[in-house]
Amino acid sequence: MTGFSSRKTLAVIALLVVAVFGLPSVASAQTQGDVDQAEAELRRAEARESDAFKKWDVAKAALDTAIAEFTDINAQREDLSVRIAKLEEVIAAQEAHAADADAKAKNLVIDAYTNGGSGGVETAFSLGSIQEILISQALLDEAAVRGLSDLDQLTAVNREVDRLRINLSDQEADALILEAASEAKLGEVSILYAAADAAYDEATGDVREAIDAARSERRAFDIAESARKAAEAAAAFTAANGAAAGLAPGTIPGFVCPVQGGSAFINSWGYPRSGGTRTHKGTDMYSSSGYGHPLVAVQDGYIRKKTVNLGGIVVYLYDDAGYRYYYAHLQGYPAGLDEGQRVSKGQVIGFMGSSGNAGSPHLHFQLHPGGGAAVNPYPTVREAC
Repeated sequence: MTGFSSRKTLAVIALLVVAVFGLPSVASAQTQGDVDQAEAELRRAEARESDAFKKWDVAKAALDTAIAEFTDINAQREDLSVRIAKLEEVIAAQEAHAADADAKAKNLVIDAYTNGGSGGVETAFSLGSIQEILISQALLDEAAVRGLSDLDQLTAVNREVDRLRINLSDQEADALILEAASEAKLGEVSILYAAADAAYDEATGDVREAIDAARSERRAFDIAESARKAAEAAAAFTAANGAAAGLAPGTIPGFVCPVQGGSAFINSWGYPRSGGTRTHKGTDMYSSSGYGHPLVAVQDGYIRKKTVNLGGIVVYLYDDAGYRYYYAHLQGYPAGLDEGQRVSKGQVIGFMGSSGNAGSPHLHFQLHPGGGAAVNPYPTVREAC
């Protein structure tokens, strides 16, 4: 940042000299507006070299890094939660299998005892426990005689259940570690968010102007970078390129930031998601206040309210141009917001939360042109937030 600012300062000074003193061939082309613009650029360039600007720049860089790490932790948590759910399903199926084999074994015990048994079944009853009886060689021999070949799997099934439960316990311990890491990182994000805001609030007018210019430059760079990366992927993923690139800035006139007052976020489109087959189809957006932060309609339209498994409490916004917007992981809705209600751009339609498979409070925001498949909302929200 410093090297770039220094070069820019020299360039602006040169422009200012030309603007003030003129050159014989172009002096007539200079206007007072050119001079004013050059002076404003010079003030902004000097402000970028100030301690106040550097303080904000450091806080903002740390915040961006923390947001990226927080997003990665939550992706790991989501993936782990799905793996745990699948493991619990496998355990339930294995336990059902074991219960079936156990029931057949008990019936065999009763039948063998009632009918006098064969192959020394009576000896099995001198064993110390029902489990030992069920897996005794005598009963296994009896099972073979009676065609109950699946009983020899009882021990193996029980051992597999034990192994799966140990695996489940390990993954649940990992989930607790990730949960603690997520909460700690969220606290760090909140502190850094506040530090960046405080540095901006403490800055003078010229420094604020420089910060606003730096934000604008960064926004333009991020939008261009996301488009560049999508273009690079086009050779291998032509069909997905349009969705990954998102809409060109300005495609939706008057679009406002869905998080009231602005938000911190990264371009997380396409990040791996739980189950190994899904990818992230939106932008995760955060605020310094977290739970309960107001979320607003990005355009005029009408809303639908719903509760779903992964998204938790959600709201759909349908605008007049045919776009559909999806807000997920809400804490709740404002009082009086009715199903199918007409809303105005900027109106509060929900509050940030962590319902569904969210982990920590954030807004998962999706953009669906024409009400169809989702496209990357990052370029659109990056321009507005």
